[in-house]
Amino acid sequence: MSYQNYVNFFSKRTFASDAVLEFFKDGSFAIKSGNQIELYGSDCNIVETLCGGRYEILSNGIIINIKSGVISATHNGTKRLEGLNPIYYHSNSSVVVSGSMILIRKCKSKVHAVYEYDENGDFVEKQTLDFVDGATLSASEDGSVYAIREYEKTLIFNKNGENLLGKTIISGKDRCCLDAEVLGCGSFIVRTNNFEYKLYDKTGKLLCTSSSLRKIGGDYLVFDEALIIDAKNGCILGEYDQEIKKMSNDGTRLYSHKLVNKNGVGYMLGGKLMPPISTRRWRPSCSVILSQNRFYVLDLYHMPFLEGPIEYVNKLLMLKPHN
Repeated sequence: MSYQNYVNFFSKRTFASDAVLEFFKDGSFAIKSGNQIELYGSDCNIVETLCGGRYEILSNGIIINIKSGVISATHNGTKRLEGLNPIYYHSNSSVVVSGSMILIRKCKSKVHAVYEYDENGDFVEKQTLDFVDGATLSASEDGSVYAIREYEKTLIFNKNGENLLGKTIISGKDRCCLDAEVLGCGSFIVRTNNFEYKLYDKTGKLLCTSSSLRKIGGDYLVFDEALIIDAKNGCILGEYDQEIKKMSNDGTRLYSHKLVNKNGVGYMLGGKLMPPISTRRWRPSCSVILSQNRFYVLDLYHMPFLEGPIEYVNKLLMLKPHN
């Protein structure tokens, strides 16, 4: 596995604006566009193309296929899985996917169930609840925290199935929670009925209270539209600039046409930052940017010596913040 292989591969290809790139632990990767996923080995040679039904890549690298009332774990990264039991769901209901978990309505029942997949493609049932139309699921990447929001209540659980706040959180005049969102790191945001936002860590410890909290990429949040904080511990990282669009895994600030960190400024001809999971399984320090229909995979603080098409390499070097 060589970084140069990726430079050679991505320099020669363009992708649709809806394309998503995700790496697996061994450096192999998937490119998803529309309802199709192309799987490539760490040598950048294509392994398989997946299409037919709905495919989802879970946070632990398991790929599932959702089709006609049946959910099957088909791959662990690029490795095909065989002989695993499927999950059956009510074919007229939705399948909600978050982290390595799914929320389904069971067949021939009025029950919702949450299942978690492990890295072998096996699954375990985590929770069952009375069916409520429109229920949603929000889970951390490691499955340590997950929240189920129904019409009148939101439940937040740890990996042992214990309610993290010690009770059911019910929306209403005299209750405390209208909504909750679990972040990739396991911290979670609770929105109360008096328009406050509370940030808790993955153990349920209150970190801060704000009039507004919103994600800005990675494990970073904007507090009161004034400060950038780390969602894992509530630490202040600096002032928020209204022109900041996103933040990368390593804290680099992404603007409309530039990237800024302590090493300086990098420049791009427009584009978007892929979600943290794009590289987190493989190299957490790396980020992926889709610009002008090309993928750029780079460590925004460190860059190895590169060879390849001069135009592509120059853009990589310009993207990396520098003095």
